[in-house]
Amino acid sequence: PLMAHAQKVQYTQKRVPIMMYYDDNETSMTKALLSKSLQWAYEEEWRLIDVKNGPGTVEFKPGNLTGIVIGALASADTVGMVRRWVKERSHPLDIYQASLSNSDYSLEIKKLGS
Repeated sequence: PLMAHAQKVQYTQKRVPIMMYYDDNETSMTKALLSKSLQWAYEEEWRLIDVKNGPGTVEFKPGNLTGIVIGALASADTVGMVRRWVKERSHPLDIYQASLSNSDYSLEIKKLGS
């Protein structure tokens, strides 16, 4: 399965992970590729790292994608474009819209209707 080797992102307050001379390759890779600002922790992100083939796109079965989250600052044109793409798909897909919270510095994510 595509996501079988996904790795969880580590969120930290530090801007740059500190790499130590005694870190092994796996530890260095984790610090460099799987570290992100604590401010993004709400994403609960997982990443796929292909050390064999390097960077690029990965194809997966259309049924593996179950939803799309549209960013809080996306334009109405972008929302419309995503809706059109979803209607053209043969597999159903949920669309969510992020919005800035009125009470704190967080995002609220709500499912959009058809």
